[in-house]
Amino acid sequence: MKVVSVQEDKNQYLVGEFAQVTLRFKALAPGDAELTPGPTAAPVPPKPMTTDELGAELTKLDALRKQGLLTDAEFDALKQKLLNRF
Repeated sequence: MKVVSVQEDKNQYLVGEFAQVTLRFKALAPGDAELTPGPTAAPVPPKPMTTDELGAELTKLDALRKQGLLTDAEFDALKQKLLNRF
């Protein structure tokens, strides 16, 4: 099987909703040329955040923590991830 397309909801902080993903696959025969992996590109690092973007994201994370949707450990891990992008 080969993934043909992926459609997903890009909202990172869904509250009270379910994330949605639609996957389409294509069945391939053994030895099919599409099964052989091609050259892989290096992952693109996320762009650095502005101070305003960082503040907005930290505010969202703090709100999720206060609502009980994130533990303190999850909050700290996500906060560190954001700070590493700054």
